[in-house]
Amino acid sequence: MCIRDSVYGPGDAGNDIVMDFQDNFDALDFASYGFASDAEVLSLAYQSGSDTGITLESGSDIILAGFDYSQFDAEDFLI
Repeated sequence: MCIRDSVYGPGDAGNDIVMDFQDNFDALDFASYGFASDAEVLSLAYQSGSDTGITLESGSDIILAGFDYSQFDAEDFLI
């Protein structure tokens, strides 16, 4: 169940750090990117130390600080 969401679109993500992302509470809204599937978004995610990163486009990474990559799933974003 998503309670809070952050909206991202092409060209406006930049390099953002989300300090308080909570699994099954927050969601990242990627609807304006036009992703075809959850798998497409999940393929953009990676582990970076204790954080999860998502590369949306060149120069646009979202870092979920202190959020483990293994917990990142389709419940954490909207397409």
